[in-house]
Amino acid sequence: MTCSALPLAGTKSIGPSGDYTSVGTALADVQAQGLSGALVLELQANYDCSVESFPLTFGNLATSASNTLTLRPQLGATGLVITSGDTSAATIDLNGTAYVTIDGRPGGLGDVGQLTIKNTNASGVALRFINGSAHCSVRYASLRGVNTSPTSGVVVFGSTTGIAGCWVIYVDHCDIGDIAGLGTPTNGVYALGNATDRELNNTIVTISNNNIFNFHSSADDTEVCGVRIDSGNTAFFISENH
Repeated sequence: MTCSALPLAGTKSIGPSGDYTSVGTALADVQAQGLSGALVLELQANYDCSVESFPLTFGNLATSASNTLTLRPQLGATGLVITSGDTSAATIDLNGTAYVTIDGRPGGLGDVGQLTIKNTNASGVALRFINGSAHCSVRYASLRGVNTSPTSGVVVFGSTTGIAGCWVIYVDHCDIGDIAGLGTPTNGVYALGNATDRELNNTIVTISNNNIFNFHSSADDTEVCGVRIDSGNTAFFISENH
């Protein structure tokens, strides 16, 4: 792992021969050192998620509109996977963070994603936004899960009482669905905000251009949804999904 004495910026690689061996160590360095500009963390072609400790929590990163953080595959990398099965939490947790982008396209170029984020636990979540995360986006990623709860999903927007909801969030051009051979999620996307205080709602959320598929429950009385927006949410823009 590279630990700079100065705030970070530029492009850093993650993998066996990279600047960091894992996403977790890279995030810890950002938390410790801060940022002096935009930082891109690129997963090497031979990145192996078995070195990670889950959940991978994006929080306390001191990001800003000019000091953004992007996670993406390195140019030329294909078929990368970040997966957890031993956690009933989230594989990737955007928890009280801002200006974070997860881009599944190698080098951030083209229109083909090469990054899968999944959770194989029947109570787990592949990707979660919670506790005031803002100005974050996930695009061109494959998001997979098998969560069987009617009040959860593969992708979850949550809120904690007394803490601000998430706002200005984009989930765009993603595949959101099941894990073949392991089961199906009850919901593709699920959102539950703070219903007692409108100021703490999840708001200004765009879910667009996604493929949402294979959501199903074996319980006859369980409602299943591609996108389920419950209480405590305002200004959700849902368009051009399939």
